[in-house]
Amino acid sequence: MTPWTLTDLVALSMLQGLTVADMRTLSTTTRDLDGAMQALAADTTLFGTPCDALREIADGAIRRAAASDVTVIPWYDERVPLRMRDATDPPLVLWVRGNIPAVTTPCIGVVGTRTCTVNYGMPVTKAFVERWVDAGCAIISGLASGVDTVAHEATLSAGGV
Repeated sequence: MTPWTLTDLVALSMLQGLTVADMRTLSTTTRDLDGAMQALAADTTLFGTPCDALREIADGAIRRAAASDVTVIPWYDERVPLRMRDATDPPLVLWVRGNIPAVTTPCIGVVGTRTCTVNYGMPVTKAFVERWVDAGCAIISGLASGVDTVAHEATLSAGGV
C-alpha cells in the first residue's frame, strides 16, 4: 500500500483515544485519513472534526515546525533509525530538530525530573553528558523541562548531537 501523506499521518497522530499501535495499523491497512476514519466508523468525522479541518491543523503544525527548523519524519521514512522503527510502539511521526545520528553512533537517552535541583541534578547531568559527548555518543531526550533541558544544553555546549 502507498504510504500516507505526511499531513494525513500528523492529523491521525492528533486524534485522541487511539494508541500508537492503533495508528500504525490504520496507516498500514487504509489508504489515507479518510479511509482510517471510515475504518473507525466515524463517517469522516471524529469528535465533530472533519478530515479537512484535521488536515488544516496538521498542515499548520508542519509549517510551524519547518519555521522552527524542525523536520517532521513519517515512521516509514528511511531516516527513522531501524531500532526505533522496529520497536514495539514506535512513534507515528518524529519531530526532529538537528540531525538524526548515524546508525553506528552510540546513543544515550537522558530523561529525568522536571524539577532538577541546582546543587545536585544539574551539575551531575552536565558532567555525565559532557563525558558521553566527549566519548562520541549522541544524546537523546524528550525535550521536557528540568533534566532533559540540562542534558540538551550540556550536549550543545560540548559540541555534541
